[in-house]
Amino acid sequence: MKERSLKERIYWYIDLLLKGEIDCSSFADSFYRAYNLRLSFYEEEEVYSDLSELEEFEFSKLGQIVSRYSPFQEDHKLYPGVYYTEEDVKEAARNALGNIKISSN
Repeated sequence: MKERSLKERIYWYIDLLLKGEIDCSSFADSFYRAYNLRLSFYEEEEVYSDLSELEEFEFSKLGQIVSRYSPFQEDHKLYPGVYYTEEDVKEAARNALGNIKISSN
């Protein structure tokens, strides 16, 4: 079976998140490894980016939110405005997809 490209994996992870098929912590970890670290599925080597300039821009914004996601209410109470919630991550994912779709039409 052929490994998914970077682009395919990122869209797949977002799709799984928005369909509720993975939890936000799993999404954050998978997205971070794929996008921010650019690691292959098996973490053997860096992956060549097949993302467009717009995708890089939108996923970079999403990556900033994902990297500061915390599932812990205590983090949000102790440090307001520092961490993002699950809903913030989902909203950022929907916005990224929407901006890419609008631009491609």
